[in-house]
Amino acid sequence: MALVVSITGYVPPANVPLTMAALRKLASGFTVQISGTVSGGEVVDGSITPAKVAPGAYFYGAATYNAGTNTYSVTLTPPLAGLADGVRLYFKAPTANSGASETNLIVNGLPSARIRKRLTETLYAGEVPANGIVEVVYNSTATAHWQLQSQTLHARRDYSLTSGTVSSNRCTAFTVDPGSSFTDITQVTARLFVCRMHADCNANPTMTVGSVTKTLKWLEGRSIVQNQLRRGQSLGFVYDSALDAFVIIGEQPNGTWGAVASGSATSIVVTIPGYPSDPVIGAKLVVKVPDANTGAVTLSLDNPVTGLTIHSGTPVKKFGGAALVANDYKAGSVVMLVFDGTNWQLVTPTCQPVVLAMANFDGSLTSPITPRMAYNIDAVNKVVKNGTGDYTVNFASNVAAAYQVHVTCGAGSGNPSSQGFVWDPATNQNVGSVRIRTGSASTGTLADFPYVYVTVIGYP
Repeated sequence: MALVVSITGYVPPANVPLTMAALRKLASGFTVQISGTVSGGEVVDGSITPAKVAPGAYFYGAATYNAGTNTYSVTLTPPLAGLADGVRLYFKAPTANSGASETNLIVNGLPSARIRKRLTETLYAGEVPANGIVEVVYNSTATAHWQLQSQTLHARRDYSLTSGTVSSNRCTAFTVDPGSSFTDITQVTARLFVCRMHADCNANPTMTVGSVTKTLKWLEGRSIVQNQLRRGQSLGFVYDSALDAFVIIGEQPNGTWGAVASGSATSIVVTIPGYPSDPVIGAKLVVKVPDANTGAVTLSLDNPVTGLTIHSGTPVKKFGGAALVANDYKAGSVVMLVFDGTNWQLVTPTCQPVVLAMANFDGSLTSPITPRMAYNIDAVNKVVKNGTGDYTVNFASNVAAAYQVHVTCGAGSGNPSSQGFVWDPATNQNVGSVRIRTGSASTGTLADFPYVYVTVIGYP
């Protein structure tokens, strides 16, 4: 069947192709009716073009941009007669929006309407990219606007530097600016926010997003303690409706807490604001202890926020579950403890006896004697010879008051009857020196030997 074109009040010239442009022009002054179908051979060249049949041909246009008002203007052909819910169009933006004010769109001179995302959120700079083709749908709800459909270069602004009052380098109430005015918890649900901390945290910090303020917690609901979040740290968080809190994503469940302990030589007491009521296996404590231990030790945790004492009197054990012995740690030392579900395990190497001073010298020389080899021996006083087989070994730095001295001596070719010893330890074993004697093991007669070895051993 041929295509029948009926034009009331007008007769087209014979043998003149009737293009779509001509029909549109005629339709403005005459009544035009078209019926029937045409085959490919009956279509006159030029009557249909790719531009006329391309998707969006009559709801797409290149926009102009007014930077002063942050407004795009689009002219559609044929023109859009009015605005109604569901009207969809595309435009090509010549310039990115500034974000200095609301981004607006005017179509065919109709009333200007704002461009929004996610119903109520305003656009910020760059959300409409330069030379990007943008899709919008008209929505008369929540202040009439064009609702942004297309993905932009910055579809979400969920990253920002935190802000908030800082005291002693720490902050309790943090705020992030995601570029949108969140007023209801439903607007932040299921959204991932990423921020960089501008300060360390106090215990149990809060996070405010728009007008929504919630406590910030670890992923499994544990409270955050002082200084667990540090200045410059980047973190992601989401709203958890079960906890009614913002929870941090990706944090390892076993955190490390640090504190200066109190207590005694047998009992460590650690006070940490906000410490969780039930430490999990693998939880770590880094503690500065007040005293050297005198034997087995227990540990108690105090949380002044809740007033709870957690795991009161929990044993501190060494590797393998062995109890501590005296001087496993020294006063003022920093130790690391890991909770194994029952005990706190001391993972810091225990304090072991070490060589505090050492000398190898020729006892037959005159005073002061310079040792062949020495460690922590005074460079001036060295080894003073008090008489035959009688020497004072002077230390470069004082050693602990309690130590042991091992003395051996010989002639070099073997002298099994020789002996060395500390003369009157109560008087001559001092923190700055030790007086020793060498002689015959059988007769007790003092004698000089060319090889005298002195080793001082104790706890550092």
